[in-house]
Parts: sequence; structure tokens; C-alpha cells
Amino acid sequence: MVYLVVLVLASFSVIAPAQVPAEQYLVESANFSVVADNRELAHDIATAAESLREQYSHRWFGKAFRRWSTRCPIAVTVNGSSGSGSTSYTLDRGEVSGWRMQVAGTPRSLIDDVIPHEVSHTVLATFYRKIIPRWADEGFASHVETQAVRSKLIKSLTRSLAANRGIAFGPMFSMKDYPSDILPLYAQGYTLTTMLIEAKDEKHFLEFLGAGIDSQDWPQSVKTYYGYESLEEMEQVWKQRVNAGGF
Repeated sequence: MVYLVVLVLASFSVIAPAQVPAEQYLVESANFSVVADNRELAHDIATAAESLREQYSHRWFGKAFRRWSTRCPIAVTVNGSSGSGSTSYTLDRGEVSGWRMQVAGTPRSLIDDVIPHEVSHTVLATFYRKIIPRWADEGFASHVETQAVRSKLIKSLTRSLAANRGIAFGPMFSMKDYPSDILPLYAQGYTLTTMLIEAKDEKHFLEFLGAGIDSQDWPQSVKTYYGYESLEEMEQVWKQRVNAGGF
């Protein structure tokens, strides 16, 4: 079965092929193909994406990933926003292909936040080769963004819980699609991954994530890796820390 997964947030050469719109530039690296209306920015994004892919694969999984069979296209829009992005890919019998990435924001937000976040999605997908729960994919990816962005997530979490817009951990752990109210998912995912990483470390969290993805038995994985008797028990500990301002 083929799944299309969409995630919301070397040497280089510059060429101008026919498919690139006028006044835009294409910069290609080993694994990325960046189109932007500024040649220097396209080069900077390709350089950053390639470097982060290598950095994350070594840091999180202890090895360099082989080159993808096709480059991941990155379509860049420069605007005055604080930054946004989406990454999609196809999963077919354990193979990942069909990369597509769209990013928008100021040049600084693109380099500092959006590209790190979106590249992290590609690294996790390349390693696990299965659908990753939204809370974990977005929550873990938020850790590579700047403190300013992460602080906004924490503030949005406080507002969401005060307005009874929180997501219970049972439904959240089985969520494979984005809810209509997306901010609580990001904020809860970020703070929960923070709590679990601080309890052990990144490597332990990623082993836990892999075990849960493979078994789809999240209560058992939570008990095995973190000692909680249930998702509900872990949720209560998380809520206590949120209420105490522990993030």
C-alpha cells in the first residue's frame, strides 16, 4: 500500500532550466534542489539543508544516510512572516520517495527555524520508513527551532488548555492526520517530547518512538521505556508540570 505523508512546518551548481520560472534560481546539492527568487538565498538554503541532514543523521542515529535516489525539491517564498513550511513524501513498502518541501518566511526565519524543522522530518522519515505519529514528528522537530519559536509554543499551550482545547493523550498518540485545531498538537507534542527527552535523552526517546511505531502498542512502549503504567498516568504527570510552569 502506498501512503502520501504530508508534514506541516556537497558541491553546488546554479542552473536555469526551462521549468524554473523567470527571475528565479535553482541551486542543487546532493540531496536537495532549491528554487528561490534570490540566488544567494537559494544557495544558503541548499547548504543549510544538506548540512543539517548530515548533522541530524549522525546526532540522532549515529550514522550518515546514503544519498536519496532523487533530490528533495524546496520551493522558497520570501515574505514578512515568522516562517512556515510543509514537507510531503510517499511511503511504499518501506521505501520513501516523492519528496516535496515548501517553505515561506523571512530569510532569517527560513535559515534559523523553517529549514531545520522541515529537514528533521525528512531525517526521521528516512530512518523509520513508516508513518510517524503527528505529535512526535512535530514535537521532536520543534526542538531544532530557536528558543523564540519554542517559547511561543509554550504560550499557545497555556491558552489552549485554559480554553479546554487540549488533546487527550489516548487520541493524540493514535493521530495520523492533523486536527482542525493544529496548535495544541504542536504545543503538546513539543512539551511532551521535552519531558521525555529530559527524563532520559534523545537516543532513548528515539528508541521509544521506533518501538511504538513498530508495535503500535503505545501504552506498552510508554511503560517499557518510561515506567508509566498508562498513557493517562503520563498525561497527569505532564499536566502537573504544565500547571507548575515547568516548561
